[in-house]
Amino acid sequence: MIKRHIKEFIAICSSSWNKLFISTNDFKVILCTPFKVGSNSMLRILQCNYSFSWIWTNSGKEKVDKKYHQKKRFILRNHVTQLEPILVDKDLKFDCWITIIRKPYEIYPSGYFQDITTPDYPYYFGNKQRVNQASTQVLLNHFLSFDWSTFNQTNYHYNFEKILQFTGVNIWEKDFNKLKGFSVYPSKKSNVKRVGVIRFDKLNDRDTLLEFFREIKIISSRNAIVIKKNNLSHHKFYYSQYERLLAQLPQSYYDTYKDINDNIVKNFFYENK
Repeated sequence: MIKRHIKEFIAICSSSWNKLFISTNDFKVILCTPFKVGSNSMLRILQCNYSFSWIWTNSGKEKVDKKYHQKKRFILRNHVTQLEPILVDKDLKFDCWITIIRKPYEIYPSGYFQDITTPDYPYYFGNKQRVNQASTQVLLNHFLSFDWSTFNQTNYHYNFEKILQFTGVNIWEKDFNKLKGFSVYPSKKSNVKRVGVIRFDKLNDRDTLLEFFREIKIISSRNAIVIKKNNLSHHKFYYSQYERLLAQLPQSYYDTYKDINDNIVKNFFYENK
């Protein structure tokens, strides 16, 4: 299944029709988000439609510098790796910092399962076999035993603090266009020109994505967007367990994180969504 999707992605992005629209300006992006908000999908969309190359921040400053200067269209990817070693370099200028908004209620269980087999994380449960053999109640008890508001990788406090630190833009104080599902703000610092904030649900909306890319100033003759998503839960080994856990989340879970979730909804969603 995954191999088939990869082949489809390569075929679409290498097609002669697609190449007609790929010519764009030099453009450097920081794609820095919490976990499980669609950053992989945004990456694939930018790769497929605008021929971006990318590298993780934790690849090291030397490798980042090299790729930055080699590629016209470049994405620096990050979640919670320290950005200071990269962004203190005044020679590295970025056209846009992109982050993506998703409800914390949805992020926490998705983040739990993404790294449930990774020993480096405090919510590590075990190998794939142990996860698949566990009862839903055992997994639910394990998930609920953690305070998900304390993890930088699954919350916006860290992400927004970094945006403020490096761009001078306080996302909490900005008006967000809930109707369009995105907003673009001018940066107050010289190494990043603007900050683009887009809602998770708009990653499925071709017209909105095209408008968003135009507003962050990617110059292209493209008038249509190919949407190619990646890192989706229904492709994962744990999908059935994930779905069962979601169905059994108790009211206490929603009560615990209500203030955090409501704050995101109030600022970025219509109240009835």
